[in-house]
Formats: sequence, structure tokens, C-alpha cells
Amino acid sequence: MATESIYGGKSYSLEPHYSTNTSYGSPISYGSGFSSLSAATDPRTANQIKEISEHLNTGIRNIEVGSVGPDVFESIPKQHFKEMQRLAKLTGAELTFHAPMVDPTGITDRGWDKFMQKAAEDQLWSSVKSAAELNPKGTVVTFHAASTGLPGAETKVIEEVDGKKKERIESMIYITPDGKLGQIKNEKKFFPDEDTGKIESQYDFNPIEELKRRSREAWVEQLSNLNLYAHRAGEIVDQIQSLEDRKKKLPEEKIKEIDDETIRSLFEGKVDEQAKKRAIQHADSYLKDAYRNMKANIELVSKVLSQESEEKKKVDDYIKKVSPELNKFINPIEEIEDLDKFRTIVEDGMQTLRSIKPDKVQLLRPARDFAIDKSAETTANIAWKGFKEFKDNAPVIALENHPAQQALITTAEDLRDVVQKAREQFVEKARKSGMSESDARKQAEKLIGATWDVGHINMLRRYGYDSEHMIKQAEIVAPFVKKVHLSDNFGYEHTELPMGMGNVPMKEIMEKFGKGTEGYKDVKKIIEAGNWWQHFSPGGKSNHPIVQTLQGFGSQLYSGVPMMNQIYGTPAGYFAGYGTMLPEQNFRGYGAGFSSLPMELGGQIASKDSRLSGTPMS
Repeated sequence: MATESIYGGKSYSLEPHYSTNTSYGSPISYGSGFSSLSAATDPRTANQIKEISEHLNTGIRNIEVGSVGPDVFESIPKQHFKEMQRLAKLTGAELTFHAPMVDPTGITDRGWDKFMQKAAEDQLWSSVKSAAELNPKGTVVTFHAASTGLPGAETKVIEEVDGKKKERIESMIYITPDGKLGQIKNEKKFFPDEDTGKIESQYDFNPIEELKRRSREAWVEQLSNLNLYAHRAGEIVDQIQSLEDRKKKLPEEKIKEIDDETIRSLFEGKVDEQAKKRAIQHADSYLKDAYRNMKANIELVSKVLSQESEEKKKVDDYIKKVSPELNKFINPIEEIEDLDKFRTIVEDGMQTLRSIKPDKVQLLRPARDFAIDKSAETTANIAWKGFKEFKDNAPVIALENHPAQQALITTAEDLRDVVQKAREQFVEKARKSGMSESDARKQAEKLIGATWDVGHINMLRRYGYDSEHMIKQAEIVAPFVKKVHLSDNFGYEHTELPMGMGNVPMKEIMEKFGKGTEGYKDVKKIIEAGNWWQHFSPGGKSNHPIVQTLQGFGSQLYSGVPMMNQIYGTPAGYFAGYGTMLPEQNFRGYGAGFSSLPMELGGQIASKDSRLSGTPMS
């Protein structure tokens, strides 16, 4: 029998060490087993049943179902979720779920809206209920902690100064009490800083201090606008009151100084009582404007002041004092006595507002803190609904980091803070329902965690960060991780390649989730390689990224050696060294074949391959 040499003139690929004889360079050598890996379906299609079937054909038994676009998700018929569950049960597969890209914070590029947050919560809850159909015994559902396309809440870069790397904040997003977004940038300044007296080149940019300064200025501006309306109303009221005592005749030069023509005419004795009523109407109009502004500012400070502060107590006392009187001034005021009482209410409110020091009124808040609060609130609500409906089989909510600095929540610190806050809110809800604190915390840790996307965090490289920082990020988030999304890239664009094809420090990152093939606790490892399917897999599926992932990880083909990456480097295919199997010319040459027998006796079909090659007779 003919044989072929498998020696390629270089390092023998089946040596018991990790070969470098591959088209993609040195493997990651993480060694994750095939059974511990999962693959994501194509998120661009609603035909997830077909996607699952094609994944099962590769032999993989852990599959993440889902879609990126809410419109695609809404195109999946509800019956399909039950069918996917049946298919998984039939094949012994385990299905997890990726919810559509809906921002749980309620923040859009136009700002925050309470309705948008409630709508996001309802939509995500709907997807969680659909996910529960995939696995009645409980599954893991991923949705992004924030996903609206905005700059990072804090845009940071690494720069080299005097040979040392230093982190610098370039900009920060903030939010106003009415939900509008703004941005503070590290821009050159020419006027000295009020607090330090230094110009921009003499002090480091501190966005928090800059935010406090802008917040103080915004509060002073609010009071200035309020004073403008109130001052004009007060002038008219004083002028009208002085009409009541005609004995106090003003000198002619003082009369000429009166701005309001109606009031001036009264002092000049040119009009009757009807003109006086019109003057009262003018004063009432100005006072109502002052009142509306004062009321808005009372509402404003009530939102931003600490509930335990002296300033908040003053505001509450004022509200309690004036509440019984306000209904008297809903309608237009016609009497000077009522006008004077109304002015007193407005002036007392203004005095209360003026007593609040500007540094106590934080009108501008870092968007990171706000987004974390809202994301945690939505997550806790969904997790609690899930627990009430599905009990011990409730889906686990795993919040994912968005591509680095392309949303308000993207880093390990961000994800850690959201998860911790969401768990605390879950515990609070559970305790109110009568659950013990220990049981509540156990459920919170079980049902709320993180999905860590190693490719998303690697995009920090475009801001000057290196592998060491990516590994540190993994270490921070590791205690909260329920899933790991595996994709590789070069740190500049959101590409998704199989492991080992970019510069993600995969081995070091994965070891932060536990050494060995099973990973940290029961963390699920899911391959997301959309760009591989798009660009390098003919027809989108025929060249599945699971093969490249196993090669990149240096995973075992079976117990012992060889590894997948070692086989890939062999010049001839594995077992190809035996040469052509059962060559037909041998049978014909030595009379051992079926070529000369009639078909009815088992001979081969004319011009067809030998029966021994597997060609059927009919």
C-alpha cells in the first residue's frame, strides 16, 4: 500500500508541545475543552431554529440564542421558542439567551426619559419570559448594562509623560435634573480658575470639580431669573399700594421715573379705578411668572438635596406652611390685599431658595452614576419579577459590558457597581415580601451577575491601554461573571474573530475566571465570531468558528495528545499518511475487484466508482 510522508521539513507537528506551525501564529494555549464551549447563533436572522440545527451539526451542545435588533427579535414567532426547547431536549443541548439591544437605563441620545426606561424594562422582561421557554429549568439571559451609542461616561486615555504611562480624563458626560445630557471636555482655558486662581496650564483637568463649578453657576443663574420676575412684580405691587393713600403725592420727577404707563397715569390722576384694576392684573401676571419659577426651583432642589440635610428640611417646612393658602390664588387676583398675600408667599419661597448654598445644590450629576442607578433599578425589577413567576427556575440576568467607551457603562468597575447595586435592590424587594436577608442575598447572587465580553473591553487599546489593563479588568469583574463572550479583535474596531486571530490576551484573561477546562465556577464560554461568518465562511455557515477556536485555544482532540492546533499544522491531513485507500487500479490489476462481474451478481455500475468506495448500486 502506498504511503505519504508527514514530515514537512520543519518542526514535527505532533510533538507533545504547542506547535507554532499554524497559519495564525502561536496558539493561546488555554486548552478549553470542547464540551465547555458554547457558540452564539447568527443574530441577524429571526430563524433561530435553523441556526440551532446548523450549530448542532458541528457537535456543539451549548448554544446561545438571540438577536441584536429588537425588530429581528420581534419577528421570532412565539411558537418557535417552544420548538427550540424541544429541539434542545431531543439533542441534549443547553440553550442560553441574548436579549435584544435595548438600553435598560432609559437613556437615549436625547437624554433620559422615565417612559423610555419603563418601556425598556417591559421589552426586556418580555424577552426574559421568552428565554424561559428555552429552558424551563432556568437559563442565563444576557442584556447590555447600557447600549445607547454615546461616548463613554468618562473618556480616558493613556499618555506617556517623561517615560511613564499616565491615565488622563479627556471628557465626561453629565446629566441635568430634567434628563438632558451635556459634556465637559478637557479644553484649553484662558481665564483663571475661581477656586485656585490658576490658569488651565497650571492645574490638572478635574471633571468632578469642573462639574461642581458649573453646577454652582447654574444655580446662581436659576435664582437670577427668579429675582427678575419677582422684582418686577414687587415694583408694581408697591406702586399700586401707594395709590391707596393719595395724600402721599409723589413729586413730579418721581412720577416720571415710573416705567409702567398705567401706574404712572394713576399717579398723575388721569384715569379712574378701571386703570387700577388693569395694574393689578399686570402685577398678578408678573407674580404668577415669579411663582411658577419659584415652584420649579423648589421642585428642582427637592430632587437634588440630601433628604437628611438642613436645606431639605427648610424646603419641606416652607411647602407645609404655604400649602393651605395656594388654592386662593389659582384664579386671577382682583384685590390688592390678595395680591400682597400672594407676593408674601412668593418672597418667602425665594428667601428659602436663597438660603441654600450653591455647593449644596448639585444640579449637574455625572452620567455614570445616574446610568448605573437606572440600569440597576431595571435589572432588579426584572430579576424580582422573574423570581416571583418562575421561583427556583427563574432565568439568571447577566449584564454585559458594551464596547469600551462607546456607551455610558463599559468597564469592569461599571459592571461591578451595577451588579452590586441591582443585588441590593433585589434584596430590599425580597425582604419587603417576607424573605429572610440571608435567603434574599443568596437569590440575588444567583439571579444577577455579569456577562464579560473580552473583545469589547479590548477596544480600550484605541485609547492607549495595553494587555495588562485588559487582564486587570477581568480580575475585577471575575467574582460576578456568569458568562464570558469570546471574540478576538485588534482593539480599534468592533470586529469579532475566533480566538487567537487578534491581540486579546485570551489565556491570561480566561485564567482570571479559573484555571482548567471548566473555567471559573460554572461560567459559560460563548464564541461570538460574527465577522468570521461574514467574511471568511462561504455561505455564512460552512466554516464554523468552533474549529478555529479549538485551534487557537490548543484544545485536546481527545484525551492526551494531539491538540487541535498541532493537527492543523500537519502538512498532510491526519491519517493521510496511509495514502489512497483501496485504489481501484489494484483491484483491476490483480483481479480482486467487482468490475468484471455483472451488476445482478454484485458488480459495479459502468463508469462508476467501486462499490468498495461506498458508491451505492442503485
